Amino acid sequence: MAISPLSAHSKVAAIISRTARSEVARTVPELLAWLHAHGYEVIVDPETAKYSNGEEEVARSQMSSRPLDLVVVLGGDGTLLSAARATAPIDVPLLGVNLGSLGFLTDVPLSSLFSMLDSIAQGRAAVEQRTLMQCELLRGEEILGSYLVFNDAVVNKTALARLNNYDLFVDKAFVSSYRADGMIVATPTGSTAYSLSAGGPVLMPTVDAFVITPVSPHSLTHRRWLCRIPPWLSFCCGATKK
Repeated sequence: MAISPLSAHSKVAAIISRTARSEVARTVPELLAWLHAHGYEVIVDPETAKYSNGEEEVARSQMSSRPLDLVVVLGGDGTLLSAARATAPIDVPLLGVNLGSLGFLTDVPLSSLFSMLDSIAQGRAAVEQRTLMQCELLRGEEILGSYLVFNDAVVNKTALARLNNYDLFVDKAFVSSYRADGMIVATPTGSTAYSLSAGGPVLMPTVDAFVITPVSPHSLTHRRWLCRIPPWLSFCCGATKK
């Protein structure tokens, strides 16, 4: 789907970056100039603030409290994952600009940043939806932790070299028991991460499913399970609509 042409109302953009990359220092001032010229108010995370010349500084954990229209992420996949966790509650499009090495998620090269921003301004940029997963850690009826997951949730062994026993249920229906070092539940995006290293399949981001992969199971025959899940996160991707 395409982003609608930007209206004249005041818009807010956030910049999140990995300042260990030398490209950030020269890119942030140019990016700020473009955003201001196109009617955006801008907030920045603390990592970006030292290059922003006085823009409002907001902690990443507080960014979802602001009415953001766009988040520009300068860094690698790790920076984008951090931005996704911080902004997922408001479902704002993320533009991931690759300053890292692999760049599975940050697929816009730095050389294409401003042409991509121009496409967004003209309403020609495609938005790619990515699945999220809600994970809760329970002990009896008590919820010990609740997490919004973009890549994967992992139940792992302790430092002791021993196998764990896992009973797998999907929608409260028993599936199988495993003796393994761990269990991975991955979104389609996360299927290219730890799950892939553990022998799991790669899913297209648009597949309405998640992957369950045992880690080093003590079995000659085991299966990885694909299960449907619905939530979404928006990404600005490099393709444009002609």
